[in-house]
Amino acid sequence: MKRQKTFTLIELLVVIAIIAILASMLLPALNHSRESARASHCLSNLRQSATSVQMYAADNKQCAVTSTAHRPSWSGLLMPEGPNRFNTGISASYLQDNKAAFCPSSQYSSTNYSSFGMILPEPSVVNPQLKWVSPVNSGTTLMALPLDMVVEPSRSALLGDSVESVTQVNMRNGYYLLMRSNIALRHRDFGNIAFMDGHVGKANLQTLRGQHVLYQKMRPGFYSDSSGGLNKWRINFSGAYLQSGNQITWTPF
Repeated sequence: MKRQKTFTLIELLVVIAIIAILASMLLPALNHSRESARASHCLSNLRQSATSVQMYAADNKQCAVTSTAHRPSWSGLLMPEGPNRFNTGISASYLQDNKAAFCPSSQYSSTNYSSFGMILPEPSVVNPQLKWVSPVNSGTTLMALPLDMVVEPSRSALLGDSVESVTQVNMRNGYYLLMRSNIALRHRDFGNIAFMDGHVGKANLQTLRGQHVLYQKMRPGFYSDSSGGLNKWRINFSGAYLQSGNQITWTPF
């Protein structure tokens, strides 16, 4: 009777080593595929969010609303009233819930704090007729953002991947404000952006530093100071966070 052949210990170790090598080769490709899927989902959410902002603006004399605080944030202003919605008196529902206001590569929250960021014009120089105190939170300034006053809407950011820069940086935490230096390049060092004209796209460090994407470029009547919309510190981005969490800053030209 023939004796059944079995694997020796050395043969088993060789097989395990081969499996480990194959896994190490495949995992980066799988991670890349997962991140590509999340980046695509992020663009879809951004498009839905930007459409909601534009629908609100269409019903309100072409004015979107941005906020200096997360009570209420831009997304809170667009959602139905409820426990986490910071009741604003807006009866229409432009954004059904907060899920569409989040990047899937960031940490989801049902509140309005860690969402995509909306640009925030500098409150001190905005025309007083375009800003008012929130009826929900007296410490919050709300500002009308007239979309028909944007000079180059196809290049000007409205919403985008963001990260909170005032505390310890965590690239998985979004932030409701998109400021000049806190855009988050969390998709393999690309950040997704929704533009004022409604289209969505992505930008890397080279695109931002080359000023191919504008932070805000409004007509002079939007501002109350003499420099109007010509101030390069308002028009251009001046920094970004890489996927590693490191911040890169530059001087706009």
